[in-house]
Amino acid sequence: MAEGPLTLPLEIEDIKAILPHRYPFLFVDRILEFEEDRRIVGVKNVTSNERYFIAGPGGVPSSPLPSSPRPWPRWERC
Repeated sequence: MAEGPLTLPLEIEDIKAILPHRYPFLFVDRILEFEEDRRIVGVKNVTSNERYFIAGPGGVPSSPLPSSPRPWPRWERC
């Protein structure tokens, strides 16, 4: 992780400097809240022309990501 305190919100370029993930596996666009070793609140912007919506099973648009407001499982550190 980057050294020193984080200045929130973290934008996509800040996140890419910390995480090794890139599109299409970078499932976060902005970090709004961060409590070390406790929780992170992030935002993923999704549009209808995302590749996985266009090429859904049987030609029906679908999302591989959970669309409910429930929390995602805790992700391990990279």
